Amino acid sequence: MSHSWARQQAETIVAQLTLAEKISLLSTSQSPIPRFNLGEFHIGGEAAHGIVDRQKYQTTSFPIPLTLSQTWNPTLMEKVGAVVSDEARALYNTTGRQAWLMPWAPTVDLERDPRWGRNEEGYGEDPYLTGQVSGGLIRGFQGSAHFLKMAAAPKHFFANNNEINRGSTSNTVIPTMKHEYYLKPFIFAFRDNHAQSMMTAYNGINGIPAMQSPEIQQLKDQWQMDGCVVTDGGALTLNLEDYHYYDQPAAAVADALRKGIDCFVDDKDKVETAARQALTQGLINEQDIDRAVTNTLKVRLELGQNGATTPFDSLNRNDIGTEAHDLLVQQTYAEGTVLLKNQGNLLPLDPQQDVLVTGPLADRFVRDWYATIPENRETVQAGIGHLLGDHCRYVNSNDYAELTFASTYPTNDKLNGHVFEVERWNQNLVFFRDQQSRRYLRLNEQGQLELGKTEVYDWIVREAFYLDGAGQFYALDHNFNASDINSMSAAGILKPAVGTVKIVDSGQARVQALANDFPTVILVGGNHPLVNARETEDRSNLELPAEQVQLAQMLATTSAQVVTLIVGGYPFLTDQLPTQALLFTGYAGQSLGTAMAKIIFGQLAPTGKLSQTWYGRNWHMPRLTDYDIEKTQRTYQYALLEQIAYPFGFGLTYGQVQLQQVNSQRAGTDLTVRLTLTNPEAYAVTETPQVYLQASGIAGRANRKQLLAFQKTTLAAGATKQLELTVDLNDFTWFDPQSQQFYFPEASYHLEVGFAATDAQQRLPLDLGVAKPAHPLTNLAAVNFDEYHNIEITSKKTQYQLLSLGQDGYVVYRDLELHRGHLALVLSARATGTLTLTDLRTNQALGILHFHDQEQEQTLRLLIPENKTVDLKIETAIPVILTRLSRENH
Repeated sequence: MSHSWARQQAETIVAQLTLAEKISLLSTSQSPIPRFNLGEFHIGGEAAHGIVDRQKYQTTSFPIPLTLSQTWNPTLMEKVGAVVSDEARALYNTTGRQAWLMPWAPTVDLERDPRWGRNEEGYGEDPYLTGQVSGGLIRGFQGSAHFLKMAAAPKHFFANNNEINRGSTSNTVIPTMKHEYYLKPFIFAFRDNHAQSMMTAYNGINGIPAMQSPEIQQLKDQWQMDGCVVTDGGALTLNLEDYHYYDQPAAAVADALRKGIDCFVDDKDKVETAARQALTQGLINEQDIDRAVTNTLKVRLELGQNGATTPFDSLNRNDIGTEAHDLLVQQTYAEGTVLLKNQGNLLPLDPQQDVLVTGPLADRFVRDWYATIPENRETVQAGIGHLLGDHCRYVNSNDYAELTFASTYPTNDKLNGHVFEVERWNQNLVFFRDQQSRRYLRLNEQGQLELGKTEVYDWIVREAFYLDGAGQFYALDHNFNASDINSMSAAGILKPAVGTVKIVDSGQARVQALANDFPTVILVGGNHPLVNARETEDRSNLELPAEQVQLAQMLATTSAQVVTLIVGGYPFLTDQLPTQALLFTGYAGQSLGTAMAKIIFGQLAPTGKLSQTWYGRNWHMPRLTDYDIEKTQRTYQYALLEQIAYPFGFGLTYGQVQLQQVNSQRAGTDLTVRLTLTNPEAYAVTETPQVYLQASGIAGRANRKQLLAFQKTTLAAGATKQLELTVDLNDFTWFDPQSQQFYFPEASYHLEVGFAATDAQQRLPLDLGVAKPAHPLTNLAAVNFDEYHNIEITSKKTQYQLLSLGQDGYVVYRDLELHRGHLALVLSARATGTLTLTDLRTNQALGILHFHDQEQEQTLRLLIPENKTVDLKIETAIPVILTRLSRENH
């Protein structure tokens, strides 16, 4: 899809703009320029799973992106993207043509750790799956016409996977991980799917805030990213107030513009004032502004914002929330819901039997922060009740309680004597919902207790209280020490207690009294998206709320069979959850109840596959801010088999397809895998065969598995089908840090084909791999190492990526050719110490070099008497910053 015409028009317009007009187009609040028929326009908004307006407009709400990823169906995602962009155009056309067409989606940050607070927003832990599924969404967003229907903006670039201190800290990403893992979903987004925008992250990478990373311009050059790049929301402010990378807005804006940022998501006056100051101070020139504005205008012209007639001009409110859109939501739920367990083929249930529906999320419709106002908020129990009629009985499993309030916290309502429903979440956090009004108790900004809204939905969750084991509950301190803290992430417990809780009606007892009267109980649990894990707040563990586990364990003592439905945004531990059937799906999609009822009672089949590894209780839980998935054995690529509860790619369905034959053919880097599938069932079955590359025995690297190809396919009753999957092996190579080249190292390679990452039903050898070429040392950046211990990658404003060796840290450079002469090491240090150099091939010491307490760079030299190839290990007992290695002649 080439839009060179739009760039030419943008260049023509920018050449005629005044400097003031150009500066007025640097923020996301774009000023009108009537003489070029450009109206006021606001870049931004959200479209994670539907076009988002939190205040007024209802739109079709699909389930969260995690559920979209579990469809493993790029074609379906293209249809979803088309619905979202249709509704965006409909709103654009009917609300003054000032917004909606450049929202920030999809989130392609890789979910390398299930504790990440924004796990619900991503497309799984695998770069290829993320690239394919989100790629379908991008194609649906943008369309294939002369004009863009809507511009996609993949985010957040890059290595954005922890919430705590995200705006003030830097993540170390070593070269192999950067090229083999974290950059890949962005390659697929731009190289293959031509996304026209992108948002950078809050966090720093290797010592530099993402909005000033040199990688931004590199991605534009290498991947032909031909659109505009925006900062994350308020990132300029965070750059100054949290990260303290710059002290003045002018310096921050200037650096970001030079690095490839085109548009700033921040206060319009702040951005424009900073740009003018940067020009006056000589930090940038007018050409820097021209480049940025041209990139942004190019996308706006592609959208037809200069008054052009587009194929989308007739879309209107009648095209929002249609019946066809709702049916697509239900299909998406079916294809994205994962059946984890189905003991004795309990599911699907007979719709003529009586069922009891219960659980804390059975009668709740919850929304994540990037959710639309949905067309309906149908709960699971409502959907099942509508399908079954009198065969369905619902009982609330939450406790009812009377609260006694301390005089310390005044109330705006007369709350004494009210009965409250207690919603219990992790870490002793609770919501209290007034039984009569259905409104939630909250501590307002003035420190007063009041009944608020009927939905917990705000950036600051003032409805959350801490309930201790003695029945006392406490308010949380909504403490904004920085501009990027929500109500949970840094909240302390305020004392004295707000009051006491007296349970007057036990929810578990109510359920227990009825359970034996029903052959089947449907238990609906999961998480609330605004507490315990969310934007700015990571999870500390993988546990389900304890009360949900206790409820399931009580039900196990009854005569009923139990179907558990987890409605959530994260993998959970389920080993202590006794249940005959277990389903996992995401929240916030409209018609949730109808979709789940159709799945549980067999009108639709759950055909989802996990896009993340579900770890077991013995998972070693590495440090969340360690981004090396190989060293920390994270994701299916490196995870220890004994620590996996449910593998990546796993998902049962109603019926079982058989894999009959597999063969492969390779021509260079083009691989073709042919599969024969058979459906022995008397009804159609949908399955997703998966092809993995397993590599083992790699010198200096861990064994690794990679998803190469997959195809969701439906087989008719008794049918046999042949599939042909094609693979470009260039997308799955390893990265050699010294040569900066991609290759397949010498190893034992096999293709594994099955229906999950650990399901190698057929295994074929693959002749692949070459010896790592020896690297003649001339001038090597210190960060281009092969192995390490206790290091951090840092940067200075004038030097990108320096290697900081911590106490007893080391690095290894394998297959390094040292020629006769001097090996020179450039470094700086804050204390006196020594570097020990060893050849690991021979285990012989090469020498000890002494460095001084000197923050300026110093050069240490080691005489190399003869040519040799070594595996060079450099270690230190004293912290030191190593810049580069080079060869000097005698």
